[in-house]
Amino acid sequence: MFVLSFFSAKGGTGKTTFNMSMASYLRYSLGRRVLLLDADPPEYSLFNSRERELVYRRERGGVDEERLYPVWKVQNTTPEGIDALAGKLSALESGFDFVLVDFPGSLDSDDAIWRFAKKRILNLVVIPVDMDPMALASATQLAEVFRQTGQQVLVFFNKVHGKIAPAKYDAVEAVFRERGIAVSPNRIKQALAMSRDSGGTLSYLRSTIDFPEKTVRELNPQMTDLFNEVVRYEERENTSEKAFPG
Repeated sequence: MFVLSFFSAKGGTGKTTFNMSMASYLRYSLGRRVLLLDADPPEYSLFNSRERELVYRRERGGVDEERLYPVWKVQNTTPEGIDALAGKLSALESGFDFVLVDFPGSLDSDDAIWRFAKKRILNLVVIPVDMDPMALASATQLAEVFRQTGQQVLVFFNKVHGKIAPAKYDAVEAVFRERGIAVSPNRIKQALAMSRDSGGTLSYLRSTIDFPEKTVRELNPQMTDLFNEVVRYEERENTSEKAFPG
């Protein structure tokens, strides 16, 4: 079982959207067994999005609910509750291939993602970043803090648009790599549809019950390329475990 999270300590970088979209791609395009944990109170955006989508679809002819991946709301997000949740994840090993966790966007000593990282529960943290100076500084600091715990991280650029020359992205990515931080070559271009909620008219990405792969590939092909890159992390880990037992 591979546990991952798209995470950023700075708001607006897209962590929740990517957690949702990655889970949907894994389940509906690749047929993998997926669990999505919403540990981001009080909004619980992912859990509430699933509830709204179901209401919307049921009113318009229904949906095959048996094919949907579960979205669980983490009720107890105190340090003790998160520790208890972390201890229970191993019991899910036989039921799921991937567990994605949407954490609150902060990184204090008692925050959920930090407790997960220290317990070596997360296999991968994927950090979205854009060219905003504060976002860059936050992502750099975040990646380096995680690396100090031995946590595997991957950084990628989100909200890429033509007003910024590719050479500037190249330069920033080079700085990340010089610091020993893995950077994805897949840059996700600015897409307004990604910011819309799915509780009415479904946008092409923000959905827990569908992943329109053909449309995504036409409008933002780097999205599925990024997701496939994350899947390769899981494949390499499984291969390593088989090659080097214990």
